[in-house]
Amino acid sequence: MNRDFLYEKPRAIGFIDDTVEDNDSWFQDNPWSILQDKIQNSTLVETVNEVVAIFEEGAPNYRLVFGLFGSGLVAESGESKTIHRLKIMECINNNITNSEMHVNNDSILIEKFCLCLSMNDITPSFTVFVEELGFCQKDNSWERKAGSSIICIVALQ
Repeated sequence: MNRDFLYEKPRAIGFIDDTVEDNDSWFQDNPWSILQDKIQNSTLVETVNEVVAIFEEGAPNYRLVFGLFGSGLVAESGESKTIHRLKIMECINNNITNSEMHVNNDSILIEKFCLCLSMNDITPSFTVFVEELGFCQKDNSWERKAGSSIICIVALQ
């Protein structure tokens, strides 16, 4: 699957991008729409696999990654980073209740990406799966470095 579009750097407000693009290919085979549909309709295991693959391939644009999971970006700005959350999660089959992203204010790179699940969705087979993917358990969460970011899966009470 073509994920190249995810790795475009966010542009400053007012920047005019005059890059020539093949618009016909976007109307016929829109990779963002295909990936969004895949993530929103996948099982939890498939979604975690896709997130790991996205971050291992590079440093994705945080706005594009969040759009894959839902809509309504809410930001809490801090001195060195901004924490982004979604108002509306649109993942149907994978039981993700919330997501959170920590973005460095200077580099605009994702430092940490968290998927939040209900504690009821954490089965022994899921625990084995994430540990086989290289996640390390810390209390009610699992973390793994992928590329320059940390992916976190959090089990909420």
